[in-house]
Amino acid sequence: MNKDTLGVALTKEACPACTKAMDGAIVMNTRLSVPQAMKVEELHGKVVGWADHFCDECKEYSEKGIILVTIDESKTDDPKNPYRTGGFFVVTEDYVTRLLEHEPEMLKRVLEERLTFIEHDLGVHLGLFNHASS
Repeated sequence: MNKDTLGVALTKEACPACTKAMDGAIVMNTRLSVPQAMKVEELHGKVVGWADHFCDECKEYSEKGIILVTIDESKTDDPKNPYRTGGFFVVTEDYVTRLLEHEPEMLKRVLEERLTFIEHDLGVHLGLFNHASS
């Protein structure tokens, strides 16, 4: 084994709420070949997936309430990465409970995950953009 065959990279992962890049996994080449080492090294500093936790800022938001992110399903290609339209709101648990009172399974999931995506038009209809602080 020599230094040319050992590729190492510190990758990034995206916050599931705001998409901010955060430190991710350390990736190492296990095949010990120069081409594979180069592929691994190309990953250094790049976002390679979604984190399973919030960034520090979104963690604080999630402790204060539920994060709502507006999306456009018609422009979404990947259900794990919905097309975001720019709306980002933190609302109280009480607000979400009233909103989802007839959807107990969804309410339970949203309260546990502290994040949900909503259609942009629904955000407009609910008046979220009217009450957003700048």
